Amino acid sequence: MLDQVKTPDLAYDEAGKMTEGVAETGALDEAAGKYIRCNTWHGSNAAEAVGSVSIVLFTGGEDINPTLYYAPEAVERTDKTFAVGLQFHPEAALVKHLDDAQNKGDFMDCDMALCVFQYIVHGMAALQEAA
Repeated sequence: MLDQVKTPDLAYDEAGKMTEGVAETGALDEAAGKYIRCNTWHGSNAAEAVGSVSIVLFTGGEDINPTLYYAPEAVERTDKTFAVGLQFHPEAALVKHLDDAQNKGDFMDCDMALCVFQYIVHGMAALQEAA
């Protein structure tokens, strides 16, 4: 688990919740996301939160606000020569099977989803060891 990344350019309450730059949805608004992306991440605690982590797998939900990306749903690593991004939703397939949806056959089953996920994790670990 990564610690919460905070910037000195936004205000937070005692619980660590942002009190400015927040959209109606409760997520970081576009203007604040662009400002942080372009100007203030250097003053944040991002380096300490990430530490020496070389691979991060986000399982979904509200892990990273899309306003922090120049190109939402894309991978940008200008400091690397190679990066891979994968949007993977095995939970969608599981729901189709649990709900006995008419189109459940169009989705992988739970065992296949787990197999694919394990292959990705083991493959990324092997690449990291080889580097």
